[in-house]
Amino acid sequence: MTSLELYSRLLILDLFMPQPTFHTTTDLDTLNDQAWAKRDANPREARLLSDEAKTLAETAHYELGVGRSLTVSSFLHYRAGRFAEGLEESLIALEILEPKRDDQWLCRLYNNLGLLYDGLGERPQSMSWLLKQLELSQNLGNKQQEATALHDLGFMTYDSEASRGYFQQALEMFREAGDLWGVALANINIAEGYLTQGNYQEALRHAHDAIAIEKHEGEAVEKAFTAHTVGNIYAAQKNFTVALEHYHQSVQFIREGMGDGSLEPSVLLSLGNTYQTIGETGKALSYLEEALHLAQRMDFRLLVYQAHQALASYYKANASFEQALYHFEQFHSLKEKIFNSESEQKMRAMEVLHRTETARKEAELQQRKNKELQEHIHSLEELNAQVRALSVSDPLTGLYNRRYLFEYLGRLEPSHTISVAILDLDHFKKINDTYSHFVGDDVLRGTASLLTASLRGTDIAARFGGEEFIIVFHHTTLEQAVMACERLRQAVEINVWSEVHPRLRATISVGLVAGLANDYEALLVQADQKLYEAKVKRNSLVY
Repeated sequence: MTSLELYSRLLILDLFMPQPTFHTTTDLDTLNDQAWAKRDANPREARLLSDEAKTLAETAHYELGVGRSLTVSSFLHYRAGRFAEGLEESLIALEILEPKRDDQWLCRLYNNLGLLYDGLGERPQSMSWLLKQLELSQNLGNKQQEATALHDLGFMTYDSEASRGYFQQALEMFREAGDLWGVALANINIAEGYLTQGNYQEALRHAHDAIAIEKHEGEAVEKAFTAHTVGNIYAAQKNFTVALEHYHQSVQFIREGMGDGSLEPSVLLSLGNTYQTIGETGKALSYLEEALHLAQRMDFRLLVYQAHQALASYYKANASFEQALYHFEQFHSLKEKIFNSESEQKMRAMEVLHRTETARKEAELQQRKNKELQEHIHSLEELNAQVRALSVSDPLTGLYNRRYLFEYLGRLEPSHTISVAILDLDHFKKINDTYSHFVGDDVLRGTASLLTASLRGTDIAARFGGEEFIIVFHHTTLEQAVMACERLRQAVEINVWSEVHPRLRATISVGLVAGLANDYEALLVQADQKLYEAKVKRNSLVY
């Protein structure tokens, strides 16, 4: 049984089962609080606690306990890179916590959703959830959560000045909340921003501010993270002796700490690369191999990939070409797997949204009078529709994409008459070469707008690729389609392209055919042949 199905059953059973005692809910809440507190320093223990809390909450039909344990679990999925699984659990938790206005945990859950959508490459969605966390935390007067939202918004912002501004606000807010580790963490992230810009003086200033706090307040895992960052700053300045001191200190902190050691492969990799840079090849190889083995054992694919890359460079520099080739092949293979995994994660996330919608519909049938639940189902449907729209649309022009075009043609009633037009912008390469690809993009968007304005509600238009577009006229004779295509050709020709560029002129060539929908593949081939004839003349329609 999936967690979505389980939640639907809980909704039904909750109508008939007695509620747990206060003592039981207090114990469960304590378990979830402990799991949340250990989520960074000791994720393995946090997983054990949250799983226990979830099992007990399900047995007691304590919905809040289930929602809170799923919030912890979804963060742990995020931390392990399992973004689709984390998204599924977060959406279930959202259904539980929002109607009950469990605001403290909602702040945490909104943050999880922001992190998970960022992991899936959906940056606008990510920022939306983090801004929601920021608004709720401000309404609650919760400085800790407000600082966390600001801090994570710093990671989502591409502009370095804006990013540092968020981190700086977070730093001040952490100070107000009395969260010294938060202050240290914000300082470290500001330091890394300055490091990226090459401003080593400011980077070190903020890093040492973090160290000063951690001497008295920090856990070993926190000190290890900071020592690694300081080592990176010194390595960037080519002060390798001091960099190595900090890297070794980081390893020492990791091995003294009570955490899961997830930072250790990264630090070992830094040690190996630095020793290779200064020519101490024996130590370099030892640390690089240790980093690879540890990353493999922990199943950190990105670090395994980086370790193979570093070992390939090492063996190549030392003329061990057979070993270099082996590690390069491993690196290249993992690179493909990581890329494919990211694509698979996105597809799974879309499936999660679809299954979430289905589960909500079942809950709606059981609780028709639950207004809040119905309203949230509606919001999930809108979200699912947005995801669907993104999957069938061309991002540049907003028209349907090639994938949707073939889906649409395949769904048409075979006996229906359709007309198919393929149109192509004339001399488009010359437009790009003469005026720039930015102007070319504007021409594509402008043509798409003219095309959309000329269509009836029953017709569709798609970008087929490059500067080619396809129109499918439904229940249309060839004569009617000819008039529509000629109007479109003239509209492109007389359009005021000077608003895009003073000397710009654009025209299209169109190939048009008509026939039965069951033979759409042959119609596309025939239309392409007509387009070829039209391209010989330019700015013409051939049918």
